[in-house]
Amino acid sequence: MTAPKALVITGNGINCERESAHALRLAGFEADIAHMAAIFSGEARLGGYNFIHLPGGFLDGDDLG
Repeated sequence: MTAPKALVITGNGINCERESAHALRLAGFEADIAHMAAIFSGEARLGGYNFIHLPGGFLDGDDLG
């Protein structure tokens, strides 16, 4: 049986993408990591994935105003 494919998206302000990919692999997924810029440019594509994961994170210390 073929493992389902997962894509973990990374970029500025996003963290724990490697840990997320590792957890998905432990759950039986084939996991890839792609930067948002690669998705926007068309270098990486969302098609063909069964699961898309956008990890949390923060940018600039989550300071508001």
